[in-house]
This record gives sequence, C-alpha cells and structure tokens, in this order.
Amino acid sequence: MRVTSWVVALLLLVACDTNTSGIIGIANGGGGGSGVANHLAFTVQPTNTANGAAIAPAVQVAALSSSNITDTTFTSAVSIGLSNPGGVSLGGTDTVTAVRGVATFQNLVVSGTGTSVRLTASGPSVTSASSATFNVGP
Repeated sequence: MRVTSWVVALLLLVACDTNTSGIIGIANGGGGGSGVANHLAFTVQPTNTANGAAIAPAVQVAALSSSNITDTTFTSAVSIGLSNPGGVSLGGTDTVTAVRGVATFQNLVVSGTGTSVRLTASGPSVTSASSATFNVGP
C-alpha cells in the first residue's frame, strides 16, 4: 500500500511539472491548476469586417489567472461592447457564458463604418480586457 501511494504522489508531481491542466486540477483541489481567474484576455481578436457583417472568426475571450493560464473552472457570464464606437454599432449576442474559461461570441455583427474600433470584454470578479483595433467598412 505504501508503494502505491508513493507512485500516485509521484505521478501527480510529474503532472504538475508538465502543466497538464486536467491532472493538475486534481492535484490542486480542482481549481484548474493555475489559480483563480483574475483578468480577461482576447484569445481570438476581432478582424476587419464589412458593414453589416458578422466578425469572423468568432471572437474569443479567456478568463486567465495571474500566471496567464486559462482558469477552466470559470463559468461566469462575459459581456462584450464597443469601447470607441464612433460611427459603429454592435449587434448579436453580446453576453455569453464561459465554457471551461473561454467565452465565444459567435454572432457579433458590426454596422456602420469606422477605423481603429476596439471591443471591451468584462465579467464578474475579473479585470476587463480590450481587443486589438479593427476597421469596419462599407
């Protein structure tokens, strides 16, 4: 029995060193291995988009720990909006629930025209994030 416990402990230690989130979550009490999310970050940035079109590929925002690792236990709502709309408006679903720490905005539609447009993502108990700039054109 003592050898079995030692082998299990060694395997969990190796899993921690290789940063495999599934096993690390077990080793660290189920928290995803890298701590609780404290900020958001765009992992798929918005791209230049035509007036009235959906942003493609879908914008994604991750909930990250202080180590910049996705907190796979984060399942809160994440909202997205325009931080400098100018002549641009945003349509589609602007609040989604994160799945395994990632919020995917599948149908964001931008209307109007503008340059250097930026999105802002926000959620509970995390610092907001700003996207890279993109253009919306005719």
